[in-house]
Amino acid sequence: MKILLSAYACETNRGSEPGIGWNWTVEMAKLGHDVVTLTYPQDREGIDQALEEDFDLPNLRIEYLDTPKWLTWFYSRTSKKIYVHYILWQIMAYFRVKKMLKTEDFDFIQHVTMGSIRVPSWLGFLKPPFIFGPVGGGEEAPMTLVKNLPSKYFRKEYVRKLANRFNRINPFLWIMLWKTDVILCKTSDSARFFPKRFQKKCHVQMECGIHNETITDLVNIRESNYVDAPKFFYAGRLQYMKGLHLNIRVFARLLKDFPNAKYTMVGEGPDKEWLQSIAEAEGALDNIEFKGLVPQPVLFEMYRTYDLLLFLSLHDSSGNVVLESLAKGLPSIVLDLGGPKEIVDEECGLVVPTGGMSEDEIVEKAYQMLRDLMMDKERLNRMKIAGLEAARRKQWHNVVGETVESLSELTLAGQ
Repeated sequence: MKILLSAYACETNRGSEPGIGWNWTVEMAKLGHDVVTLTYPQDREGIDQALEEDFDLPNLRIEYLDTPKWLTWFYSRTSKKIYVHYILWQIMAYFRVKKMLKTEDFDFIQHVTMGSIRVPSWLGFLKPPFIFGPVGGGEEAPMTLVKNLPSKYFRKEYVRKLANRFNRINPFLWIMLWKTDVILCKTSDSARFFPKRFQKKCHVQMECGIHNETITDLVNIRESNYVDAPKFFYAGRLQYMKGLHLNIRVFARLLKDFPNAKYTMVGEGPDKEWLQSIAEAEGALDNIEFKGLVPQPVLFEMYRTYDLLLFLSLHDSSGNVVLESLAKGLPSIVLDLGGPKEIVDEECGLVVPTGGMSEDEIVEKAYQMLRDLMMDKERLNRMKIAGLEAARRKQWHNVVGETVESLSELTLAGQ
């Protein structure tokens, strides 16, 4: 098949959205399809170099679509103003692809990044079948986990919920959905978010994958053999939505059972001081290390030296860190919210229920589950092995290959 990918964010050697765009591009081409990817040239040098030195993919073509210089002020990965740049880039993409269609035919067009349900794509108005996604953003934390947040975080969550509610009546999104053939949703939460009349077009498809070379060999798995000092880990942005305040509260309770336990947080973020104040109030600050940023190779080695990943995120739509940790033999504890619950099961981690429970009850439940696991090292070590198997099932060629196969069936069937 000949496929056009819209991947505004597409960069080599990156995680998150840029990594999603790049890996979907490469894996589709590796499957033998003729792939044309339209992207913003943020990493043009890196992409061109990778295609020249690391990949032999004559069936892959990258089309770069730049914006006027006055628009570059809006391009900021750490600011919401990037959405202005993104929306205007998408309008330009419509006219660029419309021109391409005069001389080229595509079996389908797929919007890959950015993967948000709140910003529609205009490419669905063109002739080829159109696939929107995988997209997320419909994941939401229950109010029991929102109402006790500091006021500035509560306001952010409330605005986010309002934006999602408005999105359900957003006329631009509705028009796009009418024109869309298939909606790929990162999670079941986002699938339920779409209006009922579009549900038949929705299919849950995880967006992220793992490379085979990233998965640790079984012989290199570190067995947990602690006495009273299990080691817990977190990697990512230090921000409230990652549920780190819940992680700290659970960890503080566990200290009464394992007084020498350690918890390492890798990353930086705007809420570091707030988290440190919580750790101090909970009496856990001396047992928590705020590590800061580390290079990716160092991070991958660190995974293997810990006993469990604490990731009680409020509404992640993916959970790349969870998948990475499983690939390194590190089980995870997650909430039954968003993307992490789609990755973790009882074989390779713990999924904490949240339905109908207060924050204190959720923290207590997570503590009880974690305590029981830490007291059963054989079960914990079985989880490490099961995590490797779970990661192998979620290798990039499996994730993308299964998606393309199902997309060809759905689009050809006219669904």
